[in-house]
Amino acid sequence: MSTASNRPMGLLTNRMPFEGMSNLQAAYAAAFKQERPGIPDGISPSLAFIVQSCWVEDPNMRPSFSQIIRLLNEFILTPSSSSSSSSA
Repeated sequence: MSTASNRPMGLLTNRMPFEGMSNLQAAYAAAFKQERPGIPDGISPSLAFIVQSCWVEDPNMRPSFSQIIRLLNEFILTPSSSSSSSSA
């Protein structure tokens, strides 16, 4: 089972983030070593920005849920982003 913060990467890559690590190892790597899964090649820079902004160490600097929804809606409604994401 993956943690909530790792699920979006699984949706983008169709792979488990931190593959080869137990949940405890992955949580430790993320919390104490500030490790994050890699952003796959071919991911739109706009989408990569959204994902990476959710990984900011300071929770006060992360986007709120409503901001994430707004960013995702902008991403979906931007014609160039839909052509980029379909090639991934």
